[in-house]
Amino acid sequence: MAATRPKLPSLSALPPELIEEILVQAVSDGNSEAVAALARTCKCLRDLIYEPVDRHLWRSLFLASFDDPRALRFQQDHTDCNWQKEFQDRSWCHRYLRKNFVSHKHHTRKGGIGRADLRDAAACARAVRVLFRVIQTSAPSPQPVNVHRPALVKADRDNHGQPVPLMELHSQSALWPPHFPAGRLSANIAWLEKTLSNGLPSLLMNYCADPMLLVIGWHDAPEIFALTQVLSHVGLITTPAAQPDAPAAPRYNLRHREAGPTAADTPPAHALLWDTLVEEEQRQRAWYCARQHVFNMEYLTRSRHWGPFLPVASHQETPELENDYVDDDDDDDVEDRDYIPPDDAAALLADWAWLGAARIVAECTLRAHAATGNIRKLERWDNLREGFWVPAEDDGVVDEVDLTASVGLDAQGGGEGSPKSPHERDWAGVEGVWRYVYRHRWCASTDHFAGPGALRRLEFHNFDDPALEEAWIIVPLSLRITGYSPCPIAKYAERPTIHVEGEMGGAGWVGDGEQGADDARKVYGTVSMLADGNVRWSITNLDEDNVDDEWVSEAIQLGGVGSAMGSLGMWTGARHEEDDPLGVIWQWRVG
Repeated sequence: MAATRPKLPSLSALPPELIEEILVQAVSDGNSEAVAALARTCKCLRDLIYEPVDRHLWRSLFLASFDDPRALRFQQDHTDCNWQKEFQDRSWCHRYLRKNFVSHKHHTRKGGIGRADLRDAAACARAVRVLFRVIQTSAPSPQPVNVHRPALVKADRDNHGQPVPLMELHSQSALWPPHFPAGRLSANIAWLEKTLSNGLPSLLMNYCADPMLLVIGWHDAPEIFALTQVLSHVGLITTPAAQPDAPAAPRYNLRHREAGPTAADTPPAHALLWDTLVEEEQRQRAWYCARQHVFNMEYLTRSRHWGPFLPVASHQETPELENDYVDDDDDDDVEDRDYIPPDDAAALLADWAWLGAARIVAECTLRAHAATGNIRKLERWDNLREGFWVPAEDDGVVDEVDLTASVGLDAQGGGEGSPKSPHERDWAGVEGVWRYVYRHRWCASTDHFAGPGALRRLEFHNFDDPALEEAWIIVPLSLRITGYSPCPIAKYAERPTIHVEGEMGGAGWVGDGEQGADDARKVYGTVSMLADGNVRWSITNLDEDNVDDEWVSEAIQLGGVGSAMGSLGMWTGARHEEDDPLGVIWQWRVG
């Protein structure tokens, strides 16, 4: 009688709880592909993984690699998480981007076009949208420790609040964001650093290297809109240089061709232009191209509310808006400089195409003039986490000093005798000392800002004009809350519009320590919510005599509410005249 072979042990014979624990441990060790691999072995295991009786397994798999979105205070849309979909999307994104780099190396060595998925715009758009969700759902930041927070108001003999002079606040504050606290690490940030270590697909990054692609596609292509969302937050992502044994790639002039490029000096359509540049050349090229997008004076229109917003009506379901302006000769009100859009915050959406270019301009400017170690304090991705500067929920929001005599809280509510809503708090981390970098272009030959005569159209060769100079300065900014008004967007009723005032260094700011010798301008403005969940910073500063409005800035918060990354945006003239300049601002809190 033939001997019966003993039955080999089967993985499916193990208790389901033990199999789930094995999968969770595999994912914790960085092997997310083990889930799909195991499911392909037999129907029993496939049903266990893909048809579970509850969400326990996928929740455990997700939390083994990523931050828990339920811990977020401000990202309400992400608290009800589809664990399976999010885990699968992020696992796919990691594989896709890593495969992209392998394909890039293959293309560089073999001289071929590369794999077809590198040209798949839909896949690129999906990948960068996943990246942005990972940024949005990063764990809340630990509160800063050992950070000096100078008092913004001092009491006089009558206990009336008097603002502390800007020079005094400047001397007590650092220039860069404080050291990030050694609290709970973010699994999302660690995943981003690993996933993006080899850069993004060249199909996307070519938009940062060719001004013509930039003009044609930055506002229209969904993959580019998603890309610029990511670049606005994490900065320019360069691609590591090709392998040493790779053949030399064709090189293209880093400076854009003069108007009217010919076939001889235009790279072929299939060329991966970004991959032909080493990392420093990539950065310089992106900087050069982004400036031409950022300093396009035709960008400034009423339809954008003179800020980095999508034109009102371009994203509305109904193009006909109620307003008093009628122009029978022009069917495109969005592009009409006389068009008066409704003053409705619900109609404004952030323009990430412009903000992405502005981030490249601001980042490259700082890198060219500041120490690398200091820049890293600002650019670290942990700074994107929400809540770094937001006071604890039980913190008071009104100083014991009576501010009504000097600041005028009664105008917006919050002063003595005014009922205080439980939502009236510094939910955005506004009050404190900030640093504010602004950058503009200057025409040295006329000693005036470069205006419409030089930059009214996207004439790229104008940026090679030796008479066109670029100026930048970092100045202190102090903000204190003067009151609140209801949020116009019902979804964010618990985040009322915050009214602020303070002081900011002007163009003549030196900061040498001599009291009263520096150019300090009064500022006022609001911090409010947009319908898309972004935080809007609107600040107006007065002229050197502190009498009339001179400049206004509109900025969007980077990262979560109250993040250490600050806000990014634009500044221009307060009266919105034809020859007003346009510049980039980036502000971050330091105390």
